[in-house]
Amino acid sequence: MSAREFSKVSPALWRSARFAGLSDKGKVAFLYFCTNAHVTSVGCYMLPDGYACSDLGWPLEIYIAARTEVAQAGMIEFEGGYVLIDRWFRHNPPMNKDHAKGTMRFISEIECDRLREKSEAAFVEADALRIEREEKRVLEKAERTTRRQIEGLQQPSGTDRLLNTAYFRKRAT
Repeated sequence: MSAREFSKVSPALWRSARFAGLSDKGKVAFLYFCTNAHVTSVGCYMLPDGYACSDLGWPLEIYIAARTEVAQAGMIEFEGGYVLIDRWFRHNPPMNKDHAKGTMRFISEIECDRLREKSEAAFVEADALRIEREEKRVLEKAERTTRRQIEGLQQPSGTDRLLNTAYFRKRAT
C-alpha cells in the first residue's frame, strides 16, 4: 500500500477529449486509478481486482468493463495485475533528487517487465526536465549574486560617503 497522502489530478482532465469520451463508470474508474490507496509516485502499481471492487463497491464484471474502457481510451495500461497511468509524470514529475531516487526504487520493484520499462522511460524523460530546471535555478541564483556583488563594488563605500559629508569637506579646506 502507498504512503502517499494525496495525488495530483489536474483540472485540465475535465477538458480532455479522452476523459470526456468515457462513460460515467469509466470516469469514476480513471479517477480511482489516479487516487486510490495503492498509487505510488510512479503511477504504476499492483492493484488486485478484489481491492478495486471493494473500494468502488462494484461487482467484478462492472469493474473489468470500466477498466477495459479506460484502457481502450489510452488512459491506462493493465497487465499482470499492474495498472500504469498514461502521462503520469506530466502531472507528477519528480520534485527533487530524493524524490527521484525514491521513484526509481519504486520503478525497480515493478514485476511486469513491459510496464516497468515504460515507467522507467517516462521517468527518465521527466527527471531530465527536473535536472534542467534545477540547473537553470542554480545559474540564475549565481547570476543574481554576481550582479549584486558588482553593484556593491560600483557604489561608494561607507568611508567614501563619510568623507564626502559637509563636516569633512569643511575640515579638508
